[in-house]
Amino acid sequence: MFPGCVVTLTGLPPAYLGVTTMYGVLEGWDERPSVNGYEVTLNVSPLTPRESSFSTGDSFGFGDGNAYLNAAITNSATSLVLAWTSGDVLSTTAADYPLDLNLNGERVTITAAPAGATSPQTLTVTRGVAPTVARAHNQYEPVELYTPATLAP
Repeated sequence: MFPGCVVTLTGLPPAYLGVTTMYGVLEGWDERPSVNGYEVTLNVSPLTPRESSFSTGDSFGFGDGNAYLNAAITNSATSLVLAWTSGDVLSTTAADYPLDLNLNGERVTITAAPAGATSPQTLTVTRGVAPTVARAHNQYEPVELYTPATLAP
């Protein structure tokens, strides 16, 4: 871990914070060794969700959580079905691909244009693109454009 990393804090007391999981950017840490143990306090800034959009003649767009996985997949699946809550769909133009997506924390690359221009769309993908690892996903998990993390100056 190093400053600028995105961290997930789990097991938080909902009675105090209202949530059990939070996401943040690691700013640094304080270390306090003692006879009884070694205490490490993380300094974390809140991570604000980013909304992304991409368009080639309004072929498709992301944002507002309108794309989701239409069926569960295993960690070795090479195709997935993407559905939309709005009228948006992915472009069927071959020149728009490859395109990277964030599948609920896993980076996947669409390797070819989908055949159909209506929701749901079946996509051929490469799984676990660096820096992520392929894993199983449940139906209705969110899908967004992949936007790599950047370190603040």
